[in-house]
Amino acid sequence: MKIVIRETGEQQTLEMIAPDTGIDYVQDFIGNTGALANGQFVYDYDQDAYVCDNVTFEWWNKVCADNEALEERIYRLRKEHGDNVYDVIATHCDLEDHAASVNAALDEAFGEDA
Repeated sequence: MKIVIRETGEQQTLEMIAPDTGIDYVQDFIGNTGALANGQFVYDYDQDAYVCDNVTFEWWNKVCADNEALEERIYRLRKEHGDNVYDVIATHCDLEDHAASVNAALDEAFGEDA
């Protein structure tokens, strides 16, 4: 997802690649939270990019990276442990804490190196 930082005009990219399909699903991930409709990101047709402030970009960059790494870990663990992984990761928390919360549960159930 092409991003332009409002304060500097710098171009950045947000992406999240699904480990099982190789498809970039970042726009769906962000859009499903309402962030594409609530003003965090504004689409600029002239630049063919979403515009946001730097704080918003940095926050989403971390959340996306954390959750992409989590999805890769879940994918690997499911190959070894099957659907039992889903029983371990059933949790409810804020989006910014989601990856850390699920990783902690996976560490406890399967070990930190899994």
